[in-house]
Amino acid sequence: MKQIHARKIKDRITMLRPKLPIKNMYWEFHKNDDDYWPSVPHGHSLDGNYKLEIWSGNIYNLHTGKLEYKAKQKEMNKLQQYEDFQDFVSICREEYAKRNPSITIPELKIKRRRSSHRVEHKKVQEKYLFKISANRI
Repeated sequence: MKQIHARKIKDRITMLRPKLPIKNMYWEFHKNDDDYWPSVPHGHSLDGNYKLEIWSGNIYNLHTGKLEYKAKQKEMNKLQQYEDFQDFVSICREEYAKRNPSITIPELKIKRRRSSHRVEHKKVQEKYLFKISANRI
């Protein structure tokens, strides 16, 4: 079982620190962070110099606000599939909306596996290849 680094107050998670490096940095996600940029929630690098947008993987310099790096899609998928991460994000967004009703936050862009879609696509592709080879004979 994976160990999740989380700070709890009265059985409520207030901070999540996954044991998962993204761009060779470790990140911390705070539940009650009132800063909505670049996303709600967003990660703070443990060295304090960067912010991670959780859906796109954009990594911004905290001091200049400029885009510095882009995380690999594979790393971002692992983060989104990390144990309890989706629940933590949903709770953060709900509580942020309650605290800041005047700010509209964009909808979540959750990426789900499309294994059944891939199988259908592969079948169509095999049929297509078969038709081409049949036409050449």
